[in-house]
Amino acid sequence: MQIKTFRAPTATEAMQLVKKDMGPDAVILKNKKVTLSPTESYVEIVAATEPDHSIVTEPAQNSLTQYRQDDIREIKSLLSMLISSKDYFSEVQLQQPIA
Repeated sequence: MQIKTFRAPTATEAMQLVKKDMGPDAVILKNKKVTLSPTESYVEIVAATEPDHSIVTEPAQNSLTQYRQDDIREIKSLLSMLISSKDYFSEVQLQQPIA
């Protein structure tokens, strides 16, 4: 996630800066008016946007797919281990003295 701070004399100008730099999908995280003196102030906007992942190159996409497949395999093996040891743990629990 990219987070940037924008400052401008008015909120409208600050929003224009946000849209120009981060695009229309930017999310406003915080805004405030900063007073420097009785005659001088500005608006500060903190905005965020997700980086554009649509420009993923083919090798990067393949490594991401491989990474996900490895995670899925690991999750499946953990589930298999838990399911196979279910009976063992229920017997151990039954053998515990009743408190």
